[in-house]
Amino acid sequence: SLSLSLSLYSSLYLSLYMCILYIYLTQSPFLSKRYTIHQKQRRQSKPLSGIQTWVVTFQVVIRFCFFRDSYLFVSKKNLKRQIELKNMVALVSRTGRHLQRYNKGRRQVVGCIPYRYRIKSQISLEDEGDFEVLVISSQRKGKGMLFPKGGWETDESITEAALREAVEEAGVSGVIECVLGKWNFKSKSHDASYEGYMFPLLVKEQLYFWPEKDIRQRIWMSVSEAKNVCQHWWMKEALDELVRRLRSPQQHEERDL
Repeated sequence: SLSLSLSLYSSLYLSLYMCILYIYLTQSPFLSKRYTIHQKQRRQSKPLSGIQTWVVTFQVVIRFCFFRDSYLFVSKKNLKRQIELKNMVALVSRTGRHLQRYNKGRRQVVGCIPYRYRIKSQISLEDEGDFEVLVISSQRKGKGMLFPKGGWETDESITEAALREAVEEAGVSGVIECVLGKWNFKSKSHDASYEGYMFPLLVKEQLYFWPEKDIRQRIWMSVSEAKNVCQHWWMKEALDELVRRLRSPQQHEERDL
Protein backbone atom coordinates (compact mmCIF):
# COMPACT_ATOMS: atom_id res chain seq x y z
CA SER A 1 0.00 0.00 0.00
CA LEU A 2 2.89 2.31 0.75
CA SER A 3 4.48 1.77 -2.67
CA LEU A 4 1.11 2.30 -4.36
CA SER A 5 0.54 5.57 -2.55
CA LEU A 6 4.03 6.76 -3.44
CA SER A 7 3.52 5.95 -7.10
CA LEU A 8 0.16 7.76 -7.12
CA TYR A 9 1.74 10.75 -5.41
CA SER A 10 4.56 10.82 -7.96
CA SER A 11 2.12 10.57 -10.86
CA LEU A 12 -0.02 13.41 -9.51
CA TYR A 13 3.04 15.54 -8.90
CA LEU A 14 4.34 14.92 -12.41
CA SER A 15 0.95 15.64 -13.98
CA LEU A 16 0.59 18.86 -12.03
CA TYR A 17 4.09 19.95 -12.99
CA MET A 18 3.41 19.24 -16.68
CA CYS A 19 0.15 21.21 -16.59
CA ILE A 20 1.84 24.21 -15.00
CA LEU A 21 4.68 24.05 -17.49
CA TYR A 22 2.22 23.71 -20.39
CA ILE A 23 0.32 26.81 -19.28
CA TYR A 24 3.56 28.71 -18.86
CA LEU A 25 4.79 27.75 -22.33
CA THR A 26 1.52 28.64 -24.06
CA GLN A 27 0.78 31.84 -22.14
CA SER A 28 4.27 33.35 -22.08
CA PRO A 29 4.82 35.35 -25.30
CA PHE A 30 8.58 35.18 -24.88
CA LEU A 31 8.74 31.39 -24.59
CA SER A 32 6.11 30.73 -27.26
CA LYS A 33 8.30 32.61 -29.73
CA ARG A 34 11.53 31.12 -28.49
CA TYR A 35 10.37 27.47 -28.58
CA THR A 36 9.88 27.14 -32.33
CA ILE A 37 10.33 24.47 -34.96
CA HIS A 38 12.74 25.60 -37.66
CA GLN A 39 12.06 24.51 -41.19
CA LYS A 40 15.33 23.36 -42.73
CA GLN A 41 14.76 24.51 -46.29
CA ARG A 42 13.01 27.89 -45.93
CA ARG A 43 14.74 28.74 -42.64
CA GLN A 44 11.49 30.07 -41.21
CA SER A 45 9.88 29.47 -37.86
CA LYS A 46 6.35 29.13 -36.57
CA PRO A 47 4.84 29.00 -33.07
CA LEU A 48 4.30 25.64 -31.46
CA SER A 49 0.92 23.98 -31.77
CA GLY A 50 -0.87 22.38 -28.83
CA ILE A 51 0.53 18.90 -29.45
CA GLN A 52 4.02 20.24 -30.09
CA THR A 53 3.87 22.21 -26.85
CA TRP A 54 2.95 19.03 -24.96
CA VAL A 55 5.91 17.29 -26.56
CA VAL A 56 8.25 20.10 -25.52
CA THR A 57 6.75 20.03 -22.03
CA PHE A 58 7.34 16.29 -21.74
CA GLN A 59 10.94 16.68 -22.97
CA VAL A 60 11.63 19.42 -20.42
CA VAL A 61 10.23 17.29 -17.59
CA ILE A 62 12.29 14.25 -18.62
CA ARG A 63 15.46 16.34 -18.87
CA PHE A 64 14.80 17.94 -15.50
CA CYS A 65 14.19 14.59 -13.80
CA PHE A 66 17.00 12.58 -15.35
CA PHE A 67 19.43 14.90 -17.13
CA ARG A 68 19.81 18.02 -15.01
CA ASP A 69 23.44 18.37 -16.06
CA SER A 70 22.55 18.56 -19.76
CA TYR A 71 23.09 21.67 -21.85
CA LEU A 72 19.45 22.76 -21.39
CA PHE A 73 20.08 23.61 -17.73
CA VAL A 74 23.60 25.00 -18.12
CA SER A 75 24.07 28.75 -18.43
CA LYS A 76 25.55 30.09 -21.65
CA LYS A 77 28.61 31.38 -19.80
CA ASN A 78 29.36 28.03 -18.12
CA LEU A 79 28.62 26.12 -21.32
CA LYS A 80 31.03 28.31 -23.28
CA ARG A 81 33.66 27.84 -20.59
CA GLN A 82 33.25 24.04 -20.66
CA ILE A 83 33.55 23.98 -24.45
CA GLU A 84 36.71 26.10 -24.33
CA LEU A 85 38.31 23.82 -21.73
CA LYS A 86 37.40 20.68 -23.68
CA ASN A 87 38.86 22.16 -26.83
CA MET A 88 41.98 23.22 -24.98
CA VAL A 89 42.53 19.78 -23.46
CA ALA A 90 41.99 18.13 -26.84
CA LEU A 91 44.41 20.50 -28.54
CA VAL A 92 47.60 18.92 -29.85
CA SER A 93 50.76 20.57 -31.06
CA ARG A 94 51.09 21.17 -34.75
CA THR A 95 53.57 18.96 -36.55
CA GLY A 96 55.10 19.01 -40.00
CA ARG A 97 56.57 21.86 -41.98
CA HIS A 98 54.48 21.92 -45.14
CA LEU A 99 52.89 25.24 -44.03
CA GLN A 100 56.10 26.89 -42.83
CA ARG A 101 56.97 30.43 -43.91
CA TYR A 102 60.35 31.29 -45.41
CA ASN A 103 61.98 34.60 -46.23
CA LYS A 104 65.05 34.58 -48.47
CA GLY A 105 65.80 30.99 -47.52
CA ARG A 106 65.40 31.61 -43.80
CA ARG A 107 62.72 29.74 -41.91
CA GLN A 108 60.56 32.21 -39.98
CA VAL A 109 59.96 31.37 -36.33
CA VAL A 110 57.90 33.22 -33.74
CA GLY A 111 58.24 33.18 -29.98
CA CYS A 112 57.11 35.05 -26.90
CA ILE A 113 58.30 35.87 -23.40
CA PRO A 114 55.48 35.15 -20.94
CA TYR A 115 55.62 37.50 -17.97
CA ARG A 116 53.47 38.56 -15.05
CA TYR A 117 53.63 41.20 -12.33
CA ARG A 118 54.48 40.08 -8.84
CA ILE A 119 52.44 40.77 -5.74
CA LYS A 120 54.00 43.63 -3.79
CA SER A 121 54.27 41.53 -0.65
CA GLN A 122 56.48 39.05 -2.54
CA ILE A 123 59.00 41.67 -3.63
CA SER A 124 62.18 42.04 -1.58
CA LEU A 125 64.97 44.58 -1.83
CA GLU A 126 67.14 42.05 -3.62
CA ASP A 127 64.66 41.52 -6.47
CA GLU A 128 65.35 43.17 -9.81
CA GLY A 129 61.80 44.31 -10.42
CA ASP A 130 58.15 43.72 -9.97
CA PHE A 131 57.72 41.10 -12.69
CA GLU A 132 58.93 37.60 -13.50
CA VAL A 133 59.13 35.52 -16.67
CA LEU A 134 58.21 31.95 -17.57
CA VAL A 135 60.77 29.62 -19.13
CA ILE A 136 60.29 26.08 -20.40
CA SER A 137 62.60 23.12 -20.80
CA SER A 138 63.82 21.96 -24.18
CA GLN A 139 62.42 18.78 -25.72
CA ARG A 140 65.96 17.44 -25.91
CA LYS A 141 67.63 16.68 -22.60
CA GLY A 142 70.63 18.77 -21.66
CA LYS A 143 69.70 21.68 -23.92
CA GLY A 144 68.75 24.01 -21.09
CA MET A 145 65.77 26.31 -20.86
CA LEU A 146 64.19 28.68 -23.36
CA PHE A 147 61.07 30.68 -24.12
CA PRO A 148 58.17 29.30 -26.18
CA LYS A 149 58.85 29.52 -29.92
CA GLY A 150 58.09 27.67 -33.11
CA GLY A 151 57.45 27.94 -36.81
CA TRP A 152 55.22 30.65 -38.26
CA GLU A 153 52.75 28.99 -40.60
CA THR A 154 50.95 30.34 -43.65
CA ASP A 155 47.42 29.98 -42.27
CA GLU A 156 47.91 32.27 -39.26
CA SER A 157 49.04 35.77 -38.40
CA ILE A 158 52.30 36.37 -36.59
CA THR A 159 50.55 37.17 -33.29
CA GLU A 160 48.36 34.08 -33.61
CA ALA A 161 51.50 32.00 -34.07
CA ALA A 162 53.08 33.51 -30.94
CA LEU A 163 49.98 32.83 -28.84
CA ARG A 164 49.66 29.30 -30.23
CA GLU A 165 53.24 28.48 -29.26
CA ALA A 166 52.63 29.81 -25.75
CA VAL A 167 49.61 27.54 -25.32
CA GLU A 168 51.21 24.47 -26.89
CA GLU A 169 54.60 24.61 -25.18
CA ALA A 170 54.01 26.52 -21.92
CA GLY A 171 50.28 26.20 -21.28
CA VAL A 172 49.68 29.92 -20.82
CA SER A 173 47.58 32.49 -22.63
CA GLY A 174 47.13 36.21 -22.36
CA VAL A 175 47.72 39.47 -24.20
CA ILE A 176 50.31 39.64 -26.99
CA GLU A 177 52.01 43.04 -26.96
CA CYS A 178 54.18 44.91 -29.49
CA VAL A 179 56.99 42.94 -31.08
CA LEU A 180 60.35 43.07 -29.29
CA GLY A 181 62.43 42.70 -32.44
CA LYS A 182 63.67 40.48 -35.23
CA TRP A 183 66.83 38.35 -35.14
CA ASN A 184 68.66 36.31 -37.76
CA PHE A 185 70.48 33.26 -36.43
CA LYS A 186 71.68 29.80 -37.39
CA SER A 187 70.85 26.49 -35.82
CA LYS A 188 73.53 24.93 -33.63
CA SER A 189 72.65 21.39 -34.64
CA HIS A 190 71.55 21.89 -38.26
CA ASP A 191 72.98 23.91 -41.12
CA ALA A 192 69.89 26.11 -41.39
CA SER A 193 69.17 29.82 -41.10
CA TYR A 194 66.27 31.32 -39.22
CA GLU A 195 64.46 34.63 -38.90
CA GLY A 196 63.04 34.94 -35.42
CA TYR A 197 60.46 37.32 -33.95
CA MET A 198 59.79 37.69 -30.23
CA PHE A 199 56.75 39.19 -28.50
CA PRO A 200 55.91 39.94 -24.86
CA LEU A 201 52.98 37.94 -23.50
CA LEU A 202 51.24 39.33 -20.44
CA VAL A 203 49.89 36.13 -18.91
CA LYS A 204 46.22 36.13 -17.95
CA GLU A 205 45.59 32.40 -17.63
CA GLN A 206 47.74 29.41 -16.75
CA LEU A 207 46.37 26.06 -17.87
CA TYR A 208 46.68 22.84 -15.91
CA PHE A 209 46.56 20.72 -19.07
CA TRP A 210 48.36 21.69 -22.27
CA PRO A 211 49.63 19.77 -25.31
CA GLU A 212 53.29 19.43 -24.29
CA LYS A 213 52.83 19.03 -20.56
CA ASP A 214 54.38 15.56 -20.55
CA ILE A 215 57.57 16.57 -22.37
CA ARG A 216 58.30 20.04 -20.93
CA GLN A 217 58.66 21.75 -17.60
CA ARG A 218 57.70 25.36 -16.96
CA ILE A 219 59.22 27.54 -14.25
CA TRP A 220 58.55 31.12 -13.20
CA MET A 221 61.78 32.93 -12.33
CA SER A 222 63.44 36.31 -12.13
CA VAL A 223 65.08 38.01 -15.10
CA SER A 224 68.63 37.24 -13.94
CA GLU A 225 67.78 33.58 -13.41
CA ALA A 226 66.22 33.40 -16.87
CA LYS A 227 69.36 34.87 -18.44
CA ASN A 228 71.50 32.24 -16.76
CA VAL A 229 69.45 29.26 -17.90
CA CYS A 230 68.45 30.44 -21.37
CA GLN A 231 70.66 28.91 -24.08
CA HIS A 232 69.81 31.24 -26.99
CA TRP A 233 71.59 34.59 -27.33
CA TRP A 234 68.80 36.14 -29.37
CA MET A 235 66.24 35.26 -26.71
CA LYS A 236 68.45 36.93 -24.10
CA GLU A 237 68.52 40.08 -26.22
CA ALA A 238 64.74 39.94 -26.50
CA LEU A 239 64.55 39.63 -22.70
CA ASP A 240 66.77 42.69 -22.30
CA GLU A 241 64.44 44.61 -24.60
CA LEU A 242 61.44 43.52 -22.56
CA VAL A 243 63.11 44.64 -19.33
CA ARG A 244 64.01 47.99 -20.86
CA ARG A 245 60.46 48.48 -22.07
CA LEU A 246 58.77 47.54 -18.79
CA ARG A 247 61.13 49.66 -16.70
CA SER A 248 60.91 52.77 -18.84
CA PRO A 249 59.13 55.76 -17.28
CA GLN A 250 56.54 55.76 -20.05
CA GLN A 251 55.48 52.21 -19.22
CA HIS A 252 55.12 53.06 -15.53
CA GLU A 253 53.02 56.12 -16.39
CA GLU A 254 50.74 53.99 -18.55
CA ARG A 255 50.31 51.46 -15.73
CA ASP A 256 49.46 54.22 -13.28
CA LEU A 257 46.78 55.51 -15.63
